[in-house]
Amino acid sequence: FVSMKFLKIPYAILIAVFIGVTSLVPIIGGFIGCWVGFFLILTVAWKQSIVFLIMFVVVQQFEGNVIYPHVVGNSVGLPSIWVLVAVTIGGNIAGIVGMIFSIPFCSVLYQILTEIVNKQIQKKNLEKIINSV
Repeated sequence: FVSMKFLKIPYAILIAVFIGVTSLVPIIGGFIGCWVGFFLILTVAWKQSIVFLIMFVVVQQFEGNVIYPHVVGNSVGLPSIWVLVAVTIGGNIAGIVGMIFSIPFCSVLYQILTEIVNKQIQKKNLEKIINSV
C-alpha cells in the first residue's frame, strides 16, 4: 500500500487489501492479486499498470529473499541463510512439494547436527578452551 501510494497508483487501498487477502493462498495467491490489480489499473492508466507490475516484482523479491527466510527461520530455529538454501534446493529437487517439506527437514537435520557437535565438544573437553577464547 505504501509503495503504491508513493507511486500514485490508482485504487491503492482496494488493490492492497485484495492482494493481502489473496496472499493467504500459498505460493500463487499474491500473483493472482497482482494480475487483478494490474487489469484494474490498466482500465484507468496503462503506464501506471506497468509501474505497478515492476513495483510488485520488486516487493515480492524483497519479501521472498529477505523477510520470509528471516521470519520462517526464527519460527523453526533455523538461520535465515539455511531457510533460503533449503527452499531453493527443495524447489529444484521436488518443486512445490520440495519447498514445503525442505524447511522442516533441514530444521531437524540442523538440530541433530548441532547436538552431535555439542556432544563432541563436551566429550573432548573443549568447552574450557572455547570459553577462554
